[in-house]
Amino acid sequence: MEALLCIINALIRCTTKQAETIFGIGLPKILSTALANDSTPVILYGLECLEKLLEKGQIIKDEEDADHNPFLFDLDAEGTLSKLEQLQHHKNQDIYNKVSGIIDKFLEYQAE
Repeated sequence: MEALLCIINALIRCTTKQAETIFGIGLPKILSTALANDSTPVILYGLECLEKLLEKGQIIKDEEDADHNPFLFDLDAEGTLSKLEQLQHHKNQDIYNKVSGIIDKFLEYQAE
């Protein structure tokens, strides 16, 4: 859990280039593991981390005038996005709200 807090803090303060480096050292696997955890706090920290990462990816997407967030493909390949979708049915309201916000903000294109 402390590792997730460190990653969240790093993603809040880092540049987009630094976010790409953090992502490249195994963040998709870390996030996938966190979202599959049984602990509500771990899941919430994982969701916060995912949100901060996708925010950096959105900046990259906008700066490069790209079609998609550059982190989504690897997150999907790792199963992170599937786990995110599964969490839409979580009994904890905080988790449900966080997941809904992430999906609405970053993944609504998938519904089109």
